[in-house]
Amino acid sequence: MEEGGYTLNNLITSLLLFINNPEVRDTDYQIASCLLEHCYEIKNMTIQELAEKSYVSVSTINRFLKMYGFSRYSIFKSVFYQHVLSRYNQMRGRLSEWMSGQVECMLHMVLSEVAYRRVTDSVRQYGKAEILSQRI
Repeated sequence: MEEGGYTLNNLITSLLLFINNPEVRDTDYQIASCLLEHCYEIKNMTIQELAEKSYVSVSTINRFLKMYGFSRYSIFKSVFYQHVLSRYNQMRGRLSEWMSGQVECMLHMVLSEVAYRRVTDSVRQYGKAEILSQRI
């Protein structure tokens, strides 16, 4: 829970709902779209810059944020950016796990059992492995 008792997962879901509703293109849509489009820039963006990029007034941004329990833009942008960064790192970790699983499967298919064990032992011991190959 963050300021105002609103979780950021709920906020992100709400932002996605705004932009995925083709029937409504109001100021909330504009703000939601801008926040998602510039999520990595929010940390360094002033409320005036966000308002300009969203094509709304500063007071409209403040009303939007109050709807989600944030009393000040400075608090929102800090918390929002940390959440975005955390989600990015989670996705990177999941992708890394998936990729390593894919690489392991591929190596197991193309290497002999002895070579496969040498590679996996090297990775466990040193955190990396170098594989040199001859053309067949």
